[in-house]
Amino acid sequence: MQALSVTILLLLSPTISNSINLQGEPLDSNRAQALSSCYALGGACSELLCSSNGFELTLKVKKLKEMNVDIAGIHLKDTSCTGFSYNDDSVYIKWALGRDICGTKLTVSSTHAIYENNVYLPPDPAGIIYREIVILNVSCSYPLNLNASLNEILFPEISTTYINIANSGQFKVKMAVYKDNTYTTAYTDPVVHLPTNSILYVGVNLSNGDNSTAVKDFKLLMINCYSTPTNNIYNSVKYNIITNRCPNPKDSTIQVLENGISSQGKFYIQMFKFIGSYDYVYLHCEVHLCRNTCVPTCSGSRSSGDIPQTQGTLTVGPILVPGTVYILCYSHSLFLQTFL
Repeated sequence: MQALSVTILLLLSPTISNSINLQGEPLDSNRAQALSSCYALGGACSELLCSSNGFELTLKVKKLKEMNVDIAGIHLKDTSCTGFSYNDDSVYIKWALGRDICGTKLTVSSTHAIYENNVYLPPDPAGIIYREIVILNVSCSYPLNLNASLNEILFPEISTTYINIANSGQFKVKMAVYKDNTYTTAYTDPVVHLPTNSILYVGVNLSNGDNSTAVKDFKLLMINCYSTPTNNIYNSVKYNIITNRCPNPKDSTIQVLENGISSQGKFYIQMFKFIGSYDYVYLHCEVHLCRNTCVPTCSGSRSSGDIPQTQGTLTVGPILVPGTVYILCYSHSLFLQTFL
């Protein structure tokens, strides 16, 4: 009598999820910004902002708590993109615009560039059971006929923000990572690859389209520039490059070439890598426009005078930094011959 062998395969889905689609599209082609009402989640979602710099999704804390969501554990498709800021009222989920940033997918048609990502709302670990994880499918659609160039939308290494000055109009500020010290050719790859022995050249520029006369009346001041391992500007892991208008005195590789003296700001720093399981570096700069020259006088890390209010924040990245440097060590045998 033969033994009968029966194999039973039990397939368990690792995540039981409820997907909700949230879509936004720019309404103002000059600023590439849009507000989209979120009707899902019974009022948990207050607004989705699609800007030229990235996504900004606001969720209501009260509703998330009713859903037993682990607010501190909210993350994007790339699970390392977490740690978003929140208060008693709202959670602010922000990340930069760009292909592969935090797992963002880019699809380009003949008329639109569409960025998509997922926001995961995991269950509160203090609970005992759960029945589903809510996943928000967030997408922002950008018409390709925007007054901004296509490169600014497709490549996150060129970041743009707009600053409105009373009686002077709207000013466009751009930040980019450049290939050398001429500051003329910016990187346009989806991800910049720079080893730690290379120099990172960063430039911030002010322009105003046809109103070139108004631009001459203003100087660009970099107030704070810093780096984080994710595109979350509120990440607790942070390396300061320029603080209160002055370079970090603890890093001798930082050189600020222009700041507060013209319509552009320039600095460079030797590339670095964050300690820990981080592969990427993102750069952020907070800027201000001065009506007159506002060159900081720096002594150590401090600058004299009051600190101007930040009028715009720019983010570029990701910059991929190789994790391992191989050093070849050679052993030489020295032969001595004695002549008598």
